[in-house]
Amino acid sequence: MITFRLKSPSAKKDTPIRMHCYLNNEEIVVYTRLKINPLFWIKEDQRVTKDLSKFLHGRKYNFELTRLEGIGNSLTVSLQTDEKKTTKKNFKALFEEKAFNIKIRSKIPKLYTGSAFFRNFDNFMMYSDVSDARRNHFAVVNRMLLRYELYTKKVSMGPFKLSLETISGDTLRDFVAFLKVENEICADYPELYKLAPEKRTPMKRGDNRIIGIIKIVRAFINYCVANGISAKNPFIGTYKGTLGHYENSVLCSLKSSSHK
Repeated sequence: MITFRLKSPSAKKDTPIRMHCYLNNEEIVVYTRLKINPLFWIKEDQRVTKDLSKFLHGRKYNFELTRLEGIGNSLTVSLQTDEKKTTKKNFKALFEEKAFNIKIRSKIPKLYTGSAFFRNFDNFMMYSDVSDARRNHFAVVNRMLLRYELYTKKVSMGPFKLSLETISGDTLRDFVAFLKVENEICADYPELYKLAPEKRTPMKRGDNRIIGIIKIVRAFINYCVANGISAKNPFIGTYKGTLGHYENSVLCSLKSSSHK
């Protein structure tokens, strides 16, 4: 059984259309990558209005919803016959691949597949309702975090790993310090870029770029809190609990600092 519902039916602006699938009596919600103003949504039909005088792209949207419904029904039937593939994660990954030709692959080297922090970041990238370009930005930040972990472990000559249980304001401040001088670090530690490679050598980053990176880290933390993965949010309780205060304080404190 497949149904389509709006994420925010009472919104005054465009809101995502979500597809609800039912597999072995379990509900699975996937994003269609379509957004619509609720004014143009016909709840009873689970489609948008086809009246061109009201909504120009109605027919195109409905054609896409029908296509996605067919893929969802096909997956539901096939996975019900294979109990080993009935997890929500597998369903969503297969749907992404079949519906949008996206093969979900982990961005983390095999050495790190056991890290809960990076496994959760992988899931955050996979299930976020964002564009492909935005998802690529998430992957870039994922690799930055991995290089930060590897670098910190190497220079401290002791055990260190990023963890949702222990990440703090100090951890984030240290990560920002790493981002500001990574262009210098890469020459001394080329092995980091074999484990977490980039298409080009990291360049010196300005404050605005670093703020954008920190916002993605905050989005990841919020995802973990919202989904019950972690109860800790290092962005709350520090600098009045707002990202803006946090960013400004961190960046200002680093203005005169240098990498040692």
